[in-house]
Amino acid sequence: MRMLAALLGAGTVYLTVALLLGVAPDVAVPTTARPQISKRQLWLIQAGSELTPRQFRLGSVAGGLVALGVLLLVTQSVVIAAGPAVAAGFLPSAWYARQRQRRIAEVQAAWPDGIRDLLAHVTSGSTLGRAVEALATDGPVPLRQAFARFPLQARMFGVVAALEIVKEELADPTSDKVIEVYLRS
Repeated sequence: MRMLAALLGAGTVYLTVALLLGVAPDVAVPTTARPQISKRQLWLIQAGSELTPRQFRLGSVAGGLVALGVLLLVTQSVVIAAGPAVAAGFLPSAWYARQRQRRIAEVQAAWPDGIRDLLAHVTSGSTLGRAVEALATDGPVPLRQAFARFPLQARMFGVVAALEIVKEELADPTSDKVIEVYLRS
């Protein structure tokens, strides 16, 4: 116990002298790494889904099995029921792919209004960071959805990392160009 007290006392004296002389050691605070998102999770986010990839797969399989069961009851033939059941299993994937395409097209169409909103906020004296945060509440509806998590992510990971996350989630050329311009300024 005395040894621990001596070490703590010596460390305190060292830090005090180092601070007074202006040669304090750099203390690196570990930053939170940006969460990794799988390609399937990114695809679901772009489609506007809150499902995890596992939930999506289980739901698709369950839908196919339910269709298989119903068709087996009606037709009494596995051969006849199998084809439509497989198709029913792939329906959620096709539906989410269409939703994803529609959302990306809406975001691309909303960027001109979003840029005008950004310029209006900056012109009125707001910082560029606040202007981007305002897109989550005041911007065009497709951009509100895309930037909904930006304010929280900006506080957690920093503005640059939060914009990178938004850029990755949007994954379309128009958004990439706009966000790249913002990152350079």
